[in-house]
Amino acid sequence: MKSRMLTSIFFLFFFCFQALMSSANAQTTPVDTSNMSDKKGCIAPKIAIIDPSGTATNVPNTSPAPPFSYSAICQKDYRICAKFACANGLAPTYVATVTDKDGVTASYTGTGASFCFNHQFNKEGVHVVTLHFFCGNVCCYSVTFYVYVCDCPCNCEGGKLNHINFSAPNWRAMPIECGKGYEFCHNNQVSFNVGYDCAGDCDATYEYLVNGVSTASGSGNAFSQALPTVPGTYVIAIIIRCGKTVCYECKFEVKIVDCNPVDCCGKWENLPDLIGAGIKYEDVCGKGFELKCGKFQLIGNYLCKDTCKATYDVTLYPAVGAPIVITTNDPTLNEVLNFTSNGAYSITVVVKCGGKVCDKCVFKFQVFGCACECPAQGEGWKKIQLSVTGAVTSVKCGETINAKCNQMYYIDAVYNCVGNGDCAKIKGFVTAPDGTLTNFSGSGSVAVPYTFTQSGLYSVFLQPYCDGKPCPPCRFFIKVDCAPVDCCGQWEKKPAMSGNGAIFPELCGLGFDLKCGKYTLTGVYICKAPCKATYDITVTSASGAIVYSSLNDATLNEVIGFGTNGGYLVQIVVKCGGKECAKCAFKVSVQGCLSVDPAIDKNTGLPQGQLRAFPNPTTGQLNLDLPTSTASYQLVLRDLTGKTVLHKQNGSNRESLSLEDLPNGTYFLEAISAENRYKTLVVKQ
Repeated sequence: MKSRMLTSIFFLFFFCFQALMSSANAQTTPVDTSNMSDKKGCIAPKIAIIDPSGTATNVPNTSPAPPFSYSAICQKDYRICAKFACANGLAPTYVATVTDKDGVTASYTGTGASFCFNHQFNKEGVHVVTLHFFCGNVCCYSVTFYVYVCDCPCNCEGGKLNHINFSAPNWRAMPIECGKGYEFCHNNQVSFNVGYDCAGDCDATYEYLVNGVSTASGSGNAFSQALPTVPGTYVIAIIIRCGKTVCYECKFEVKIVDCNPVDCCGKWENLPDLIGAGIKYEDVCGKGFELKCGKFQLIGNYLCKDTCKATYDVTLYPAVGAPIVITTNDPTLNEVLNFTSNGAYSITVVVKCGGKVCDKCVFKFQVFGCACECPAQGEGWKKIQLSVTGAVTSVKCGETINAKCNQMYYIDAVYNCVGNGDCAKIKGFVTAPDGTLTNFSGSGSVAVPYTFTQSGLYSVFLQPYCDGKPCPPCRFFIKVDCAPVDCCGQWEKKPAMSGNGAIFPELCGLGFDLKCGKYTLTGVYICKAPCKATYDITVTSASGAIVYSSLNDATLNEVIGFGTNGGYLVQIVVKCGGKECAKCAFKVSVQGCLSVDPAIDKNTGLPQGQLRAFPNPTTGQLNLDLPTSTASYQLVLRDLTGKTVLHKQNGSNRESLSLEDLPNGTYFLEAISAENRYKTLVVKQ
């Protein structure tokens, strides 16, 4: 019996895995761009994916056919690591992307001899993982592999109601309050709309009831249903489920009253025509055609009687998938239709006069000749440029150009795929000198506004896609020199401190006796336009050791905990435009600390408000335990000058950093989440 059960489980997993692989190979093919450039200066990378138990699986350093694949468990932390070296002595850099079945992409970057990032695969289906390896400006290797996820849980916890309202052609959406009553004319064309996002990889399901009878259903992140049009009183209810669990219910009353319609139907002055590819298809209603892939124009004109004006609803029905609304209540029939995928379609045109449906026009057609493939290396980019008012600079992949500080530019890029399908997409990000990432995306073209506010080297990464397949990427660099600006101002609110029932309104140059515990340090400094103040805060013990530090903060609002008796020096340095403008220093003597026993976080077992780094000092590898179970952190490591030397994004509450390539010394480490900010000192020796 046990053997039979194990055999059944094995075949269930096998068929799930095979189905996903077939789906993946139908959607996308691997792109091997390893011959992007001369690889003499590059040493082949080593890649591995590590599961939650710590078991590592090696990944080939090329994109073979069939592609390398890996099966993962949903909503668990996986770690993808790579080692790579440049034979020419340049520092290796890494760019990684993970794209799920819906096209949502997560990006990761790194430098040094090794690179690791954590990722959770939170959707069923195929996830495309691509790693790019750079030596200087040269992309030496690009490796693509696939991760398959069979089953993701679906539940209400963490779900969200996005909207619930009424809408009609002639007025804005009206929010609905459950339990209330509403009244509408029977010819108002009112629709009920609701949207809900379930937690996990599942769609919400909707059950729509009229007077206790289920009359419609649907699924997805939105649902709409037309209200009854026969005069009367109706009790409307909506039940929303995630999986089999009811997550949301709403019931309200709707009264439909008879508002005399206007009967002013007329006739077609010009029956609908379809024009495109050098051909005009006349009087298309009730007919069928073959259309070559591309753009077509649908035109026509209906004349209503009296003072009524015609309006048009146009809907496209693909052979597979949901209908696509082209336009509703449009006063003219002049629509541009762009067909980019082969297949069978139909179009319905509904004509109304005075709100009454007067005529329908339906025609069918078959689209052929659509293609969308990645072009040869370097041939897809039709435009990459940096533009500012009055000046445009063209950019080549791998090139470094200059830009001015504190001036808004547009990063423009256009990519064309091979074929006549309009299927190109671009995703990318800008990495600032301090490691901050700015993501962007577009369909075939992007125009990203960006202001360079820091001195140093910015990196722009562009990843094009053709029909969902990743094509050879492009990366270039922008050098910015921000000269210090003399824009010092003055304190609007001088530094003050409060805590443990005490308030200290004046601090600078003074000394205080404090009870053991936490204190909040606040203040506001106003720089002259256009500068914004930044604050460096350090706390030094009597022995000279820095026990607290926060650099380049945009606000002065720090919670400092004193857990050990003794004397401390607190220093605040204010900068405007990079120039030091003000200093405030004061001394405190802390008494009454019997023991350091902070509250314990129930999710991690660590003291709240503390960041644990070990071993510390370290010779290279640094392990981190973060004090809460918050899912996402940004880790920033700065040297004693405040310069960012390492930045890592999208970590979890268990992380590790490689400091092997950093010089020996003392560093400030910050872990930043949406809710908290934790800091500690790290020593590399």
